[in-house]
Amino acid sequence: MTIAVSTPGFSVNNPELFAGHPLKIFKGSISSPVLEEIIRHHVDDLDAKEVHSTLQDITCLLLCNPSESIPPHYLNTLYFGEKSDLIRTYQKFCLLLLKNDRNNEAHEEKSGSSCNYDRLSEIERGVILSLSLKFSGESTIRDEIKKICDKEKKLLDAYGIPLKGLFVKEEDFRSADFYAWNYLLFFSAGVFLNEPELLQIADKQRAFLRNKVSEFEYIRPLITIIEDAVLSVYISPSNLSESILERKISDADYGLAGWRSGKKTAMSLCYGEKTGSGSYMFNSNLGIIVFGPQYLPYGDCRTFGIKTCPPDPKKFSNPEVSFSESGYKMAGYTKIPGKENDRSHNELWIDMLQEYRNGTLYLDITYLGYETLKDCSFAFYISSETCTVEKNRIINPKSLDHYSGIPQNIVFTGEHDLFTLSPGFTSGTMEIIPLGGNDNFWKGDFLVGFSIEHVNQKYKWEIKSHE
Repeated sequence: MTIAVSTPGFSVNNPELFAGHPLKIFKGSISSPVLEEIIRHHVDDLDAKEVHSTLQDITCLLLCNPSESIPPHYLNTLYFGEKSDLIRTYQKFCLLLLKNDRNNEAHEEKSGSSCNYDRLSEIERGVILSLSLKFSGESTIRDEIKKICDKEKKLLDAYGIPLKGLFVKEEDFRSADFYAWNYLLFFSAGVFLNEPELLQIADKQRAFLRNKVSEFEYIRPLITIIEDAVLSVYISPSNLSESILERKISDADYGLAGWRSGKKTAMSLCYGEKTGSGSYMFNSNLGIIVFGPQYLPYGDCRTFGIKTCPPDPKKFSNPEVSFSESGYKMAGYTKIPGKENDRSHNELWIDMLQEYRNGTLYLDITYLGYETLKDCSFAFYISSETCTVEKNRIINPKSLDHYSGIPQNIVFTGEHDLFTLSPGFTSGTMEIIPLGGNDNFWKGDFLVGFSIEHVNQKYKWEIKSHE
């Protein structure tokens, strides 16, 4: 399930954040004339992604705003049948929406584990399933929602904010959708499952969004509609205690190990589908959003990441994970996909060790093989106000400044904290490239890349905070 970006939205350059309901973040609506134009534009092609997105918007509009005047023949045209009953319409669409997921699950049972965990789609599906509990209390649906929330809880930082670089491809990242859908997942699941812990997480994300929403150029109408739907049945608990996220993070199904300590959150991965192999955030605005192998040129993130399936007892890719009182250690093999349409770049394997200990993350990687490496690098996408290299050379985001030279220590500075990225080698080339800070490159401020030129040679980094 993929939400396309073609449906009409509204500008939030001057959002009225506190209008109406005191919890409401998003404000907007779809008028009947706009809705009719959407239907008229898409009616001939029901298989397009844009149409599925449109159907989702329309169905939730019907669900949440039944006073809208929608001529019944539009529903007939959209293959919802002759009856325009809101619940039947919504349930039918949910079946349509979930059909592909069920087919995928059946395929995975036959063919074994899948590499492809689509985090964004799972979050969206969790919201849809939560809304469906308004009409059905089926235990299977409740269990599925809890499973999705449990997975996403493991990908939150120490503040309860989602880590945007994990299991998310750069080309799919859009900050407004990513943060809003995550908030709606915990809010809708918390309300319809009556789970105070999920509501506590939603409260944290709501506060975060209030500070971020002015940066969004576009809010999808569906997001405002779902928020209205949940608020219409929300009864504020008399007492919500402070949410305490677990310090130790582990998920064997997806090769995930992590650690939350104070403001810091470190995560390491051995599995993915052209996604990153880890993250280390010191707060929500300072840290390494994501890191991992990447083919040159750096501007093309389609060549970034690892591609390794979840555990298979018959394969040697299963990671070894252990925890201590001060952190964790993950060791294993992970695969780098070859470049598409380029047979000169074969799939490579990396022997990777990631260890988090007493606030420092240690990376130790070795590219395995017999051939000379071509266009290989290891990249770090970083959120930071400034960076300093060569002792006193300061590089700022959104600038034309650029460093290209021998690998050396880099200091990244935020409003109150700083950290160093220290390579343990001097061979090859290190590049520091300021980024634009928009939704490209996971909204990062800097790209730091290290050329990898030799197989069977260890490359090491140390990422350390200075509190």
